Amino acid sequence: MDANTTTTARKRKLETEYCPNIGVLPGEILVQIFSRLGTEDVVDTSDYFYFDNLVRVSLVCKQWNNLTQESSLWEKYCLHLDESKFPEDVKKLVDQKYSKIEYLHFSNKKGKVSPHLSHVFFGSQGCSQCSAMVSQFSASERFNLDQISQRLSRLAFDNNYILEEEVFQAICSLPKVKELDIFSTSFEPKECLRHITNLTSLEGLGFDFKGNQDDVLLSIIWEGGLANLKRFDFLNPRDQDLSFLSKMPKLENLSVSSPIEVNQFFAEGLSSLTKLKRITFGGELYGDFVNTLSQPLPNLTSLLVRMDVDEYLLIHFMEPFLPSLEYLSFTGGYEDRKDIEKLILLAPRLKEIYICCDDLTNADILELRRKYAGRIEVKTPCDHEIDHPELYHDSDEEQGGEQNNETKEE
Repeated sequence: MDANTTTTARKRKLETEYCPNIGVLPGEILVQIFSRLGTEDVVDTSDYFYFDNLVRVSLVCKQWNNLTQESSLWEKYCLHLDESKFPEDVKKLVDQKYSKIEYLHFSNKKGKVSPHLSHVFFGSQGCSQCSAMVSQFSASERFNLDQISQRLSRLAFDNNYILEEEVFQAICSLPKVKELDIFSTSFEPKECLRHITNLTSLEGLGFDFKGNQDDVLLSIIWEGGLANLKRFDFLNPRDQDLSFLSKMPKLENLSVSSPIEVNQFFAEGLSSLTKLKRITFGGELYGDFVNTLSQPLPNLTSLLVRMDVDEYLLIHFMEPFLPSLEYLSFTGGYEDRKDIEKLILLAPRLKEIYICCDDLTNADILELRRKYAGRIEVKTPCDHEIDHPELYHDSDEEQGGEQNNETKEE
């Protein structure tokens, strides 16, 4: 059998055994697939809208039309406002089809976004440009936009977005907002950030300390203005110590990204969060790795570490978190299977571990799976390749056959 015939046979096997017709998938699986339409992994431009893709999917057949009515598919809508497409894109929101949307994401991704466009949703006063934008909507459209605003449970702003006081004050008066993410966003003036304390239902906050308002937020935290938060994600803490975390006693989910200094304040801040269930660390890590925690976190079940640190130091850093863990994920910092086994020994409750390390071979992963089978599920980004190597690598027989053919041709 020549190489071409073998390759064709393998492709046919792939098509028949590993790529079933999408129409035979269960409805709940299709809904999961639909929920990922429009993400950056699939669509590489903000010209495409998540709900536009949903509409296209709903036109395929009656079954898919019914599945796209699932409310969870409409809870998140990433809004990339572009002046060249205003007001058409925004007007799509007033269609009854999209009345279930509860999450809006304002982004300056293309660098062509006017910060005043947020006035369309959260305030019609201000400069003449804002008034001109708002005037392009009829009274009924304005009413529908207002209804969407009143129903919002989550808002996100990023990529050099600008929030003016009038708009942010209106946002902080919305009754149902529980989640607010503010990354690479400026406030004008920065003191208007204090309106955030009016969001009495706020449970989750994402914040970038790289902006011009970090001192204002820290002041609010120390005054107890964010004591009810259950989720806090923050970037670029710079030289800030983490002792302010003691003012957020209800935190269950914490994410800290580069740089992170491990010191006495770090230990005191984290150790005070007795309700914490999940921690994510990312970026640069430095300081005293011995005093990571002053006391254990009894409810901590998930730890995600995304940083490149010497394995010896990282083990010392992670050790105090391990006793109660059920899920562990890490990227970088490990080159030896034995280091991973050391971590597993220190985590008696561990049920799942996710490993992303280029230096760890498929053979290492298979050995870990064999050794901890029935107790711990070992996952990697290359699971499909590990489980189905025949789909990714030619067999020795095929490679030998190809070499023989080349020799004969020569």
